[in-house]
Amino acid sequence: MPDSLHDSTTIEPGLKVTVEGKTYLAHHGDILGREGTVAKDVFYFIKTVSRIHVKILKQEGHWFVVVPKAVSNSTKLDGVEVPRDEPQKVLGTRILKMSENCVVTLEA
Repeated sequence: MPDSLHDSTTIEPGLKVTVEGKTYLAHHGDILGREGTVAKDVFYFIKTVSRIHVKILKQEGHWFVVVPKAVSNSTKLDGVEVPRDEPQKVLGTRILKMSENCVVTLEA
């Protein structure tokens, strides 16, 4: 198989998470937050972000974000408040505002 054909059909295995100019690759089960598994080095210093602020899930080939019920700060996805404990599908590029001081770009 030619390399160019192979490259064009390669599927990125994770969800791209960009915060403060740094891009990370998140996988099913990862956590965004001060005690999370992705970008912890950035979130740790943002006190308006919860310890476990957003859970990343992949179900049936689609990416989802879930804000746990325990999160008290306003959390918005594309400007709309995220209902707690309800998976929100990530298609294409979405903007996740985890607090007034923290904006994250998600790219599926």
